[in-house]
Amino acid sequence: MQKKQIIGILAIIGALIAIIGVFLPWETVKIVAAGYGETTSASGWDFVTDFDADGIKDVLTKYAPVLCIIGGILTLIIFLLNFVQSVKVNKYIPVISLIVMILALIFCIVAVIDINDNTGSLLGVTVSIGYGLWICLIGVILAIISPIIALIKREDPVAAYTGAISDATGKE
Repeated sequence: MQKKQIIGILAIIGALIAIIGVFLPWETVKIVAAGYGETTSASGWDFVTDFDADGIKDVLTKYAPVLCIIGGILTLIIFLLNFVQSVKVNKYIPVISLIVMILALIFCIVAVIDINDNTGSLLGVTVSIGYGLWICLIGVILAIISPIIALIKREDPVAAYTGAISDATGKE
């Protein structure tokens, strides 16, 4: 297996990890008061559906999972279309995918900061960052690093992301 195939496969793995991480716990709340203990968690998807945003950090936190899913799906579509010989990938879809993944990274970092602001113990309530958010961050970073490596090796920035994904297929 060539290096360029490994780079492309990392982008695919990153996209899958980012999508899966959305459905894992992003925040864990532990309530311990008067001998009563309960732990609840909220997945990234819960943030989209059940979370009321009242500030800019909350809005970014609410939509971070959506961007992870959209960016991951776009990356996977580009990968799958490279296996179909009769379909040529539009050169703007990979660029849109990369932009969405970069926005997902920024939004996930803001989510970490936002949840971390709530971290601590107040009257027996402890809030902590769940592992799903960390998994999303790892996936998004993997999906972004691959096209950046391809970009360093190529002159055309538009073709860099498409190249990273198509390199995973092994086609020239």
